[in-house]
Amino acid sequence: MKHFLRFYFHAVVFVVLANLLLIPPRTGFAMSEALAAASTPPPVEKPLPPGFLPLKESSAFRQYQLRPKNDLSKLIFLIDRFTQTDIEIIYEGFHLPAVKAAGIARWFLGRNYRHETPSEWIYLWCNKTVPNGKLIMVKFSDGTVRLGREILFDELAELEKASA
Repeated sequence: MKHFLRFYFHAVVFVVLANLLLIPPRTGFAMSEALAAASTPPPVEKPLPPGFLPLKESSAFRQYQLRPKNDLSKLIFLIDRFTQTDIEIIYEGFHLPAVKAAGIARWFLGRNYRHETPSEWIYLWCNKTVPNGKLIMVKFSDGTVRLGREILFDELAELEKASA
């Protein structure tokens, strides 16, 4: 009985921690807009990542404006946006130039897209590598490295702000 309780305790702790770490932010929380507005600091303009044109000047944005306004178009925009830079995608220790990574990403999107929102897609496929669960990183021309999902979420937020 003692071993069963110890096992049960560890299982419960594991499930709670897994849920805390795996649930995307803001999932399941209902908050009034007034409270959210009062507690949200004013937006801060983020500097452009090295090698990126301003969003509205990019050819990726011009192409996006010609497409139907849906979630798939947003994901294609994100791929196109990265294609026009000299960044590297670090996937399982391999450094892929943005152009090669974009070709793979388009193919993968075409085969696996099931009407997820862009945020769901980013968490599902652009966060960790499929074989070993390593974080997907982006290396800029100045040598800085950031999480791929952070860059994608930043660009998605900029796209939604520019499209509003």
